[in-house]
Amino acid sequence: MQIFALIVALLFLPAGSARAADLPKSFLGDWTNQDGSSEHEVTGIHVGPKTYHEPGYNCDFRSITAKHDAAASTHTFVYLIDMTCSGDEENPRPRRVREIWALRKINGKDVLVMAGTAGSTYPAVHILQRPE
Repeated sequence: MQIFALIVALLFLPAGSARAADLPKSFLGDWTNQDGSSEHEVTGIHVGPKTYHEPGYNCDFRSITAKHDAAASTHTFVYLIDMTCSGDEENPRPRRVREIWALRKINGKDVLVMAGTAGSTYPAVHILQRPE
């Protein structure tokens, strides 16, 4: 239920109080996708300070904007990420993508919630976990 509330809040995030930002270090590193959106686990996902990589898909961050999370009672942020992404398909032409990212804890473990708002990842929501 927490994830559903977060997703709804992310989709209706107000436009005010944004600021340029870098992703916090807690977002960086390796992640896996086991959220059921794919028929198998996706490994090899990596978030760098200015890049996002998953097998067959590479993105460079164009801008990162921090906004106060309207759904949280504590002082937490969500991040609007504008990226240029390309894949390993026949036409690897870079595409603009915009997503909202939020780091949360579920059962004491970090999860990275990503919601596509424009581009090839819209509409989509993914929940990533740290590899075990």
